[in-house]
Amino acid sequence: MGVDEYYVPQLVPNCSYVRFNQHTYTLCIDDLQKPIKLNVNHFVKELLDEIDGIKNIEQLTAAFNQKSDVKLSVTDTITIFTKQLSGYGILRDDSQERLRVTDGYIKFKITLIPFFVVRRITPLFLALFHKEVFYTAFALSLALLTGVFMVSIDPKEVYHSIDPNFLVMFMVIHYSGLLLHEFGHAAACDRFGARSGAIGFGFYVFTPVFYSDVTDAWRLRKDERIIVDLGGIYIQVLICACLAVVFLITSQLMFVTLSYLIALSVLINLNPFLRYDGYWALSDSLAVANLRSRSIESARLMLGRIAGMQNRWRPTRHTIFLAVYGLLSVGFLVLFLIYMVLFNYKSVIYFPYNLYLFLRDLITWSDVVNFSWFKDSVVSLAIPGLFYYLLIKSVYKKVFLKYFPRHEKP
Repeated sequence: MGVDEYYVPQLVPNCSYVRFNQHTYTLCIDDLQKPIKLNVNHFVKELLDEIDGIKNIEQLTAAFNQKSDVKLSVTDTITIFTKQLSGYGILRDDSQERLRVTDGYIKFKITLIPFFVVRRITPLFLALFHKEVFYTAFALSLALLTGVFMVSIDPKEVYHSIDPNFLVMFMVIHYSGLLLHEFGHAAACDRFGARSGAIGFGFYVFTPVFYSDVTDAWRLRKDERIIVDLGGIYIQVLICACLAVVFLITSQLMFVTLSYLIALSVLINLNPFLRYDGYWALSDSLAVANLRSRSIESARLMLGRIAGMQNRWRPTRHTIFLAVYGLLSVGFLVLFLIYMVLFNYKSVIYFPYNLYLFLRDLITWSDVVNFSWFKDSVVSLAIPGLFYYLLIKSVYKKVFLKYFPRHEKP
């Protein structure tokens, strides 16, 4: 798409705006094949409002300058179109080459349930997502689980109680719950008037995960987006509460143990430093898109100001929170790597050999192979395995991509 002063821009049909925060709008294009969501500041929105399919760039600039305190040159307007707006498919003669899938951090994705099937099932869950029902059921379930776990659960005994039969039952219930988790996101999205998408399967940080396409939730208000973010966890908490009630009725420890293990996975999902549901809920509660990258940038600017290298960072409650969050998100990773190198270095050094022994014994089905051996081996290999994953990922991003950058398609 060539943009000069004579270019006449035209927006694609079904274009609308939703306020994202005080200074930003979300531009929504309702295309059935590929809905588009793009955040723009209020000045760009005012510029786009002048598009009528008749004005060229020069006339568009003049119309904008008459209404705005900000005065643009024709060159400024051309730069906005070429650098900020082109490549997203919002203009009639443009491509979508710069669009990025919001869940691109999930690898090897496959669609399990297409969107038209998802939208036939979500009405079954809509009653759970009335705001009063959501907050009341969530709070009561958490209170019930806290009380039951405090009285009935010994974490050490839980590990030793896991046997093959229990593991099979847990996997069936857990992954069924994870699938319902995704329907929770989709149902919350539909409940507030956005459109849910397909449900799929992929891998995130070695872990098999389900995911649901709820990108249309960007058009919702902040409080509604937060419920969409927490909709999956909410469904899992309800499942845990039901298992706890069955335990209270039957006194069978199996049910409270199942509830406890699922609740642990919910806590992991609330981690605000990885792109789990807790991260997206925090991002929406702050109305900050790209929370991780923006917080790390804020932390970098704050440290630069402290060191006297620059003076661009301004301390406000918002920027201070972002900087602290950025430092913590990086700090946890750094502390984990330091801990492994200084205090758990033997597991790091011997990990390749221990992994080889594990795979050799598993493949040859040696005499040591049994369920307890498998359980203990997986647990002992998990932490050093995570260390190597993070190390390789960091080297790949900081070193390999620096010298062998990936080139975008023209």
